[in-house]
Amino acid sequence: MQLKLNLIAAACGDNLGIGINGRLPWKLKDYGNEAIVCQSLQHVLATISKPDLCDIVENIWVIGGHAVYKAAMDHPNCSRIYLTYIKKDFECDAFFPSIPNNFIETSDNNIPSDIQEENGIQFLYKVYEKVSN
Repeated sequence: MQLKLNLIAAACGDNLGIGINGRLPWKLKDYGNEAIVCQSLQHVLATISKPDLCDIVENIWVIGGHAVYKAAMDHPNCSRIYLTYIKKDFECDAFFPSIPNNFIETSDNNIPSDIQEENGIQFLYKVYEKVSN
């Protein structure tokens, strides 16, 4: 089975801010604890190779920060980037890396393509797919 890496992030402003002081600069809904948390891409790949996981995990969702996003985008198994553009500026000291040229914008039928709003903050979902390694 070919393991896929997908990135998921929310970023604000022209410089794609993703964090401040090691935390998110905005409040998100709590979606539960259905995740295995790893500290690096190497740690993920080592963890996922364990016999109890390697046959059941098909997708890894990378949730940051900057260095982990960058390493994942450069990995040959990176498939997609799901990026939420927040239409409000927040103070940030960590930023989403530049999306490489071998990713193109695409659509996903499960992702709304128009501007969304929650708690008075507008945001837009974009999906990018890797076209070559």
